[in-house]
Amino acid sequence: IPLFMALDAENGLSFRLDSVIQYPYAMGLGALKNDSLLYRMGREVGQQCKALGINLNFAPVADVNSNPNNPIINYRSFGENPEKVAQKAWAMAQGMQDEGLIVTAKHFPGHGNTLYDSHLTMPAVKRNYAQLDSIDFVPFRHAIEHGINGIMSAHISLPQVDKSGLPGTLSPRVMTDFLHDSLKFEGLVFSDGMNMKGITNYFDEGKAAVKALQAGVDVIE
Repeated sequence: IPLFMALDAENGLSFRLDSVIQYPYAMGLGALKNDSLLYRMGREVGQQCKALGINLNFAPVADVNSNPNNPIINYRSFGENPEKVAQKAWAMAQGMQDEGLIVTAKHFPGHGNTLYDSHLTMPAVKRNYAQLDSIDFVPFRHAIEHGINGIMSAHISLPQVDKSGLPGTLSPRVMTDFLHDSLKFEGLVFSDGMNMKGITNYFDEGKAAVKALQAGVDVIE
């Protein structure tokens, strides 16, 4: 069984590497009317990843960019319409999966309505379950129903639905009750980077990793 070799190739290898083919960012791709082009791009990105020995792509971004002041998702999102984000994120994911990659729709339960960057602090999304279900969960639900093989968590708190104050990655309410039980996801769950300050400003990194596994995460990044 080979090791995971992973890359954040959100819009292709150029998201992390130079001297490679550059595709538009997700916001530009979100303007395309023909989703078959996104599928074709997904196939090409999958082929390029495999050529480098990469078998796991931390992509696509399935966040609905519902906050125009979002400092970290922004142009990495396919847009602000949940249904369109769902269609386009899955089209790209399907292309990559058809090339044999493991992919991760990210960042569950949705990082699109934040004012802060979880690399620097832990943002709070003050939405109730009905709002999450009708906006943020839509792309993830669509991808799950169509057979996506991976999902990545977000280090964001949801005070209206989990009063513990835990970030989603460490929250059984989010990772088990929402993702596994409500949305019926049975694939691999990856954490976002556990060295991000959305975790390390508030928790010991080692203890946080244990909490993430207990919450329902399968693979610690």
